[in-house]
Amino acid sequence: MDRHDLPRQIGAEEACFMTGGRLFIANTDITELSDIAKVEKSIFSDFIDNLKLNSLDFLVRVLIAAIVLIIGTYIIKYLRKWFSKILERSSIDKGNAQLLENAVKIGLYFILVLFVAAHFGIEATSVIAILGSAGLTVGLAFQGALSNFAGGVLIIATKPFRLGDYIEIESSFAGTVTEIGIVHTKLLTIDHRVVIIPNGELANSTITNYTNKARRRIEFVVGVDYETDIDKARSVLEEVIQKEPLLIKDEEILIYVDALSSSSIDLGIKVYTRTENFWKAKWSLTESIKKAFDLNGIKIPFNQMDVHISHMN
Repeated sequence: MDRHDLPRQIGAEEACFMTGGRLFIANTDITELSDIAKVEKSIFSDFIDNLKLNSLDFLVRVLIAAIVLIIGTYIIKYLRKWFSKILERSSIDKGNAQLLENAVKIGLYFILVLFVAAHFGIEATSVIAILGSAGLTVGLAFQGALSNFAGGVLIIATKPFRLGDYIEIESSFAGTVTEIGIVHTKLLTIDHRVVIIPNGELANSTITNYTNKARRRIEFVVGVDYETDIDKARSVLEEVIQKEPLLIKDEEILIYVDALSSSSIDLGIKVYTRTENFWKAKWSLTESIKKAFDLNGIKIPFNQMDVHISHMN
């Protein structure tokens, strides 16, 4: 090696050190850098192109899904109206018809969601599997809601009451049924309060339906004084019953001695009226009996207290 060549070579090594040890031969290193830049530019261009294509494809899928969703919503509304007309023509009562309409509505929207998901490449089996696993988790968290839904299905099957029926739930709530939903039932009380009862609780309760039959029997007891002629009192009651227009005369009418109480003879009365006239007939009959007893001198005893005062020396 010549001594004059040493500075050039040392200079080259210093250049190598200054560039981080990447340029060993200047001409060769420049070529490699140019190739790397071309590759990086090609990769970036491909990424941008793919991003444009994917974005365009995604936007098209979103647009198609939106159109399908809008059209499907109108179709579902049409199908619900058509199904409602079928239910109106059938013998199904309004309460059960409401439950069936809600169930059909949920089913149709579920099918629509599956159809929209298919446009994004999501298979129906995958959606059902996801919903199944999610349903298990939600079911454990919302056991009460599921029991109410099961209660609604049970009410559809057994039909213990219908819309417009007056029912009593284990002597705690009483009212007219105004709505039978999937998870709850609404009652309107006599004093116009709305009572919402979960169907799960309702299905497991004792229900008294006062308006299930077209006719209903009025039963009550009226007491008369022990000095009263029983036959006279009976004839007066028969006359009152025959004059009452809200009572059904072709049904059996019973007037009998129910009990001999400590201060009165209790006469029992059993008559029939139409269910919708029950309260009016009972109130009218009670008032008419009191007026008839007063006209015929028949006394209705009431509790009295005699106080005796003795004087002590």
